Amino acid sequence: MAAKPSARIERIPPPPSTAHAPDDMEKARELARRYMPDAVSLLASVAFAPDSEAALHTKMLETID
Repeated sequence: MAAKPSARIERIPPPPSTAHAPDDMEKARELARRYMPDAVSLLASVAFAPDSEAALHTKMLETID
């Protein structure tokens, strides 16, 4: 017995509301202030760690010059 093809439900997000845009921007800024320093610190520690591939790439570039 062949299975029936399932009907796909298309989910369309609601359009952004311009009435609350300033509030949403303030929320985004608040989140950025809260999490950005930690994110930058984490990414910098990964990129500049002695055994990181980014550090190896930087050393390779230094030897080319």
